[in-house]
Amino acid sequence: MTAKQKKRVSRGQWLEKALEQFASKGESGLNIEELARTLNVAKSGFYFHFKDRDDLLQHLIAYWAHEYTEVVTQNPLLLMAPAEQRLLMIATYVFEQNLTEF
Repeated sequence: MTAKQKKRVSRGQWLEKALEQFASKGESGLNIEELARTLNVAKSGFYFHFKDRDDLLQHLIAYWAHEYTEVVTQNPLLLMAPAEQRLLMIATYVFEQNLTEF
């Protein structure tokens, strides 16, 4: 077995790299083979986590929504704070977590 065949990559790692690729090349530039090369794994590993490219896109939307919006909008500590403090907390969190990246 080669190193590519032994390495395991999580669904989250596929999604993170797919989001980076999507941001730099657009939807039409999202390529499974290139993702696999970037992650240094065999393309077959993709199909352990996703049915096909369309399935990846659906999961990518959900991943982005959760990682870049819901972490703010669903945060109970932020929701309980007074409006002025909430705005400052949100701005700080967005800056510290680089949530404007995508």
